[in-house]
Amino acid sequence: MSGTHKLEIEYKFGIENSGTFEFLSRLEQAGEYKIRDKSHPLFTDIFYDTPDFLLYALGFYLRKRLEDGRDEAVWTLKKAEASADEDENNDEANEAHKRYEIIQILPLDSTCADISDPDLKNTLTAVLGETELIPVLTLEQDRIFKTVLQKGSGEDSETDFSKNRLGDLSVDSVSLTLSEQKHTFTELEIELADGTENDLKEFIETLKSLPELQNNLTVNRFSKFERGLILYFNRDKIEGKVVPGFEKRLSLPNPGGEENENGRENENGKEKTDSGEYENGKGNDENKIVFEYDSAGSGFLLPREKASLMQIAGKDYTSDSTDYFSGTAFTGRDVNFGETGFRNEDLFTKNASVLLALDSGMSFGFAAQVFQTEVKEAAEIRSSFEKGRLEMFPFVFEMNTDSPYYYQKPADDGKVWTAEELVSYYGLDAGQAFGNAENADRFFDFAGPANGLTEKDRSLLKAAALLSGIGKGISVERNIKPAADVILTHPIKDLTLNEIKMLALIFDLREIKNPAADKIRKTIRKSGFFLPPAFQKKAAVLTAILETAASISDAGGKVEKTETTKGESEGETEKRIVKISYRSFETEETKKEIRLKNPEKGFAKEAFDFMIAYEKSPAGDETKKPDAESAMKPDLKINASDMMAVAAEKIFINQIYESDKAEPGVISARDIEDVHDMRVALRKIRSAIIIFKDYLDPEWLAETESEIKKTLSGLGELRDLDVILEKTDSWLKAEKIEKEKLSVFYETVAADRNKAHAIAVDYLGSEDYLSFKAELKKTLDGNVYLGMPHINKKGDVAPTRICDVLPSILYQKAADVTAYHEWMDGPYIYVDKLHRLRIAAKNFRYTLDFFKDCLGDAAGQLIKEFKELQDILGDFHDAVVAVEVIGDYIEKIRKEADVIKEDGRLRQIETTLETLSDYKNYRKEEMETLLSVFHTKWEKMNRRFFNERITKIIAEADF
Repeated sequence: MSGTHKLEIEYKFGIENSGTFEFLSRLEQAGEYKIRDKSHPLFTDIFYDTPDFLLYALGFYLRKRLEDGRDEAVWTLKKAEASADEDENNDEANEAHKRYEIIQILPLDSTCADISDPDLKNTLTAVLGETELIPVLTLEQDRIFKTVLQKGSGEDSETDFSKNRLGDLSVDSVSLTLSEQKHTFTELEIELADGTENDLKEFIETLKSLPELQNNLTVNRFSKFERGLILYFNRDKIEGKVVPGFEKRLSLPNPGGEENENGRENENGKEKTDSGEYENGKGNDENKIVFEYDSAGSGFLLPREKASLMQIAGKDYTSDSTDYFSGTAFTGRDVNFGETGFRNEDLFTKNASVLLALDSGMSFGFAAQVFQTEVKEAAEIRSSFEKGRLEMFPFVFEMNTDSPYYYQKPADDGKVWTAEELVSYYGLDAGQAFGNAENADRFFDFAGPANGLTEKDRSLLKAAALLSGIGKGISVERNIKPAADVILTHPIKDLTLNEIKMLALIFDLREIKNPAADKIRKTIRKSGFFLPPAFQKKAAVLTAILETAASISDAGGKVEKTETTKGESEGETEKRIVKISYRSFETEETKKEIRLKNPEKGFAKEAFDFMIAYEKSPAGDETKKPDAESAMKPDLKINASDMMAVAAEKIFINQIYESDKAEPGVISARDIEDVHDMRVALRKIRSAIIIFKDYLDPEWLAETESEIKKTLSGLGELRDLDVILEKTDSWLKAEKIEKEKLSVFYETVAADRNKAHAIAVDYLGSEDYLSFKAELKKTLDGNVYLGMPHINKKGDVAPTRICDVLPSILYQKAADVTAYHEWMDGPYIYVDKLHRLRIAAKNFRYTLDFFKDCLGDAAGQLIKEFKELQDILGDFHDAVVAVEVIGDYIEKIRKEADVIKEDGRLRQIETTLETLSDYKNYRKEEMETLLSVFHTKWEKMNRRFFNERITKIIAEADF
């Protein structure tokens, strides 16, 4: 059955005596308000939660109500709108109980698994994940149920009765059985029905003014469930069965055997000094626990505060009702009171444990011994709590009702990933990712168990380390953090829902600059998903471990081993050491890592302190970086599932390799093809920048494109002269003309080429170029994500994968080509338009070529056809440039003839000018021929041609 949703507004009052209870049970009128009997039901309320009250810690409680004589169970999930715990000094806030309710009626024998209302079920899933609920408390309730009519209501007819209903008044007798003893409390509850809240307040004031009720009603800050918890949490003390848990578990004698008149036990009859400590400070045996019970200082925690601290301390209150102090459960491991005493390195757990212990009745002295701290520190923890209550912890203790994560598929429905698969899918560098994971894993050996983490948490840390760079851009700050969204929507195998959300929270926490309690709390509150405090604490500790391990990896360090050393002098505490090795050639870089010994800020400081020792690796262990000549060609295949930015990175790496391979030949002038190959590689990078511009970080893109253009410009003149000489050689050979007839031309061009080569070599050796290339390689080798976030602040998702965007890119690049048809149909054709068409055609061919790994045979055929078209336009462009350059050299040589007097040289110049004129005419005729060939191929390359070919390419693609 579907559920009912409403906001419950009610006021609760404790009834001081049986006479007041009887008076309220018979009450029929208060001033001008009539009160009519409605029913007298008997309820059994069963409350469900986890053993550590995870649900209640977040401000929820789940109740199954059974009513005598009714064959259905009413399930209710309540959430406080404004917690009574929030403001102790605000009477109005404490008096009103406002709770959102979701109600579902199910069969009597229904269980939590039968809950089907979407909001109720999804809220429980969001909070609990896969954690199962168990009955934690059962209340029996005898209720006298009455209806309060609006002020001045006259008639008692059925119509007027429902029409004039202001609220419901309940006189309740509630009982709870603990350790076979029944505890009972009575309560008056007044709930708003059809009136206004102000009307209800006016009625309550009228009620409280009745002589029989004056001074006999007390405001209840807590619900019945919370009052039951107060009894439950303090069951041993209330029943007079104080059984010290430490003594029970460790089989220690009960020191003194009895309580003194102040409720404090003596150690073998010894009295306390004025300072509150025993005379010898530790009893007769310094290794024996001095048990002290302080009833006056106990019971200061509110119920929800206690449940929340149980989450942080890892305490399970349902495990052993006789473990009154429950200290052995605070850390989830056995307590050793030998030489080392109680050890707990996690600041959060320790503070929560101390507060729970003090609330349960430990004295400051006893707590100081148990938690291996100073009495002053234990007192300071209590004092800090009194000032800020739970605000002293950087966690959020309420459910974010605006969370968008409502629906969760069943575990066996939908794709489940491994962290390793996500490394590949999001283009992370596998070597770097696994190096991070290895350091984090070894650091976990040191910091994990000491902070209450389990082997399951180790696998979570590994996933966080592997994916630590996911979704990050290179340089532009956009305040967009896609990593958490990636984790939540790509569930990792073997992780529960709460663990998946904890992993997402780790990524959000790592984005905080200079973490502090308020920043952590704000991040958790704004994340859009929520975790119980216990999981928040684990996320913070894992973030600290990950942060420290990452800083070691970033500095080129490797965690070799962890160890614990005993203090050198008596009483000195143990030191935890992490040993890290650094390559000796990186020692300058590692000097900054000394600060890790005493971190001043960050999660490492928030969660725990530690020491780090680092060592240099032996000199012979240095790793030499290969130079360009010995570097192996990268084998980076483009996959259809690659993000566009990752594909761009692969293309850049491939083309940088080609450029580096040609560069030595450019410098040494060993072959003119080296200049050509280097320029082609750089042009492909520039084409890739154009193709991928909508998917790459604009700041990085602008800087990189600028440097690429500068390098191309530095090689441009050199390449133009090489082409002139190469084409001239081919013409002379075809026409069987002796080279001597162009001797002056060759001399002049050779001189200009030498100058152009010197300029190119100077640039390739310049600090600007070397710095640019080093920075580019560092970025590419470090596998820094070059893309823009594909999720914006609104949550809109942009397509970034090749399989999603390549079809539209192909059509767009084809449109860039066909747009030139209208410029080629008239009687005149602008040469510059042919040049721009050539560039558009080249970009289209490069696009097909870049993605050929995930395209079929149809793409290969189109690449071949466009190569022919591009070659025609390229040759045409070369001819245009040649005509212009030859004309410049004719003018230049003629000027030389004007000043030359020697006959031999003049004859050489005249022969050269005559032959150059013939060559220039040849190149002009070549232009006409190429234009004719171009038009033949160009006419069929219309929009229909491209649509048919691209459709076939997409159909064959590996998408």
